[in-house]
Amino acid sequence: MATVKLTDIYEPTTFNQLIQEKSIEKNAFIASSVLLDNATLTAMAGVGGRIGEMPNFEPLAKAEPNYSSDDNASFSTPKNITTQLQHWRLAKMNDSWSAMDLSVELGLADPVEAITS
Repeated sequence: MATVKLTDIYEPTTFNQLIQEKSIEKNAFIASSVLLDNATLTAMAGVGGRIGEMPNFEPLAKAEPNYSSDDNASFSTPKNITTQLQHWRLAKMNDSWSAMDLSVELGLADPVEAITS
């Protein structure tokens, strides 16, 4: 089991400069709206099990587009969209940290607060 020692959090030369550098993933990735909560996926993960299937639409092909003209006999040819079956795997990940109560007193900052934020 990993332990936090006073030397891990208390450095006299930088004692007055203790600030928290926020995680780039939390700041940039989530704030960019690339990652969103999806109720359907959350429900699928909550059913139980570790693998599943999810039908979805296939991406549209990058084909040559129809070009318009002033010829009334020229019509656009409609294309179709197809579906596929996507397989998913549920991966539950975790991590853990430790801190001593004394570290708050000597470091003048709470390491657990830094971890949870």
